Formats: sequence, structure tokens, C-alpha cells
Amino acid sequence: MADPKKDASTTIEADVKSFCSTINADLESWREQVKKEKGDDFGTEDTCGVAYMPVITFKLDAGKDSTARTPEEQAIEVARSKSWVCWGAHMSDKARHVLMTSDSKLSFDPDGQFHMYFNEFKKKWGAAMKKHGLLNFEGKEGYGDGDAFHLELPDAKIDPGDARAEACLDEYVRLTREGKKYEQNEKFEKKYEKLLKPYIKKYEKKK
Repeated sequence: MADPKKDASTTIEADVKSFCSTINADLESWREQVKKEKGDDFGTEDTCGVAYMPVITFKLDAGKDSTARTPEEQAIEVARSKSWVCWGAHMSDKARHVLMTSDSKLSFDPDGQFHMYFNEFKKKWGAAMKKHGLLNFEGKEGYGDGDAFHLELPDAKIDPGDARAEACLDEYVRLTREGKKYEQNEKFEKKYEKLLKPYIKKYEKKK
């Protein structure tokens, strides 16, 4: 079985870094424009003026969960209810996450940080994604509500019949049945009940 971490063909890391450079420049320019337009109504970080826009920047998330995943690593993410498929884009090394800072503080709440500017922010985000050929977690263009900081390349997800996906399904069943180290991901199991059935039967026969 091919190791996705040895796939030298992917451009995802370079593309996400370029995306971050683009969105950061766009946001800096936009903030200065808003500040100039609002004048005294703009407020400051301390006064939390209604028209205030924090300094927002993005960078590549270099953490382990952001990079390529083996089938076993993906199975753990599904078992932890942090991922919802056994054939995600991380398994082909074609997805990365980004991190956001708001006034130099790490944040995972762009809606709460942008407030009245959020819809316009999403448009700028989508434009930057399109410029660098990136898609959201659903494999679609534009801002991805629900997992916005996940970016992937086109055709990144592997086929559910791929050997890597099968290995992930097999490991997921083991993780959630053997010793019950992980709770069963109910959403995942309900949606892919038929797909999981042979792996559950296989595990039960081994007991």
C-alpha cells in the first residue's frame, strides 16, 4: 500500500502558503479601507467599537492533524468524531488546514471576529481560494461553513473502494469495538451502515 506521506506530486502545501499570502494582503488592504471610511466610528481593540475590524492573518497549520494521514491515522480521526469519512483528502496528501490570528491571538471563530463584515470576508476568502485552485472540505468552491479552515486540491478525495479507505474502515471498527477505547461515531455509522457492515462482521468473527 502506498504511503501518502511519500507522495512528492502534491502541491497543496505551496498552494496553501500562497493562499495565505493573498488573503492576508487582501485583508490588510480592506481593513485600512474600512478604517479610513469609518473614521472616529472605527473604534479600537480596547473600545471594541461596533465598526472595529481586528487585524486578521492566516498561516499554514503545520500540526500533525493538518498533514497527510495514513489509513490508521484517519481511522482515529473518524473515531474521535473529528472527521466524517475514511477517504478524505488528507489521505492523498492533498489537504491542509490554516490557522487564524485576530489581533495576534489564535482564534477559530471568524464569524465572531468579523461581526458585521463576515459576509464580505467570505467573498474575499472564496476569491483567494479560486485564485490558487483550492476547494473547501466538501470539494466545492468558496468558503466552507462547518470546516472553513480546511483547504484541498481538486479530486483530492480517494475512492471509497481504494485499499487505503478499506484499511481505514477496518481500523475504525477495531478502534471502536476492541476495548472500546473510542466511542462509536454515530453519525458516521448511520450514514455508512452498509459500507461498514462487512468490516463489523469480519471483526466479530475474529473475537
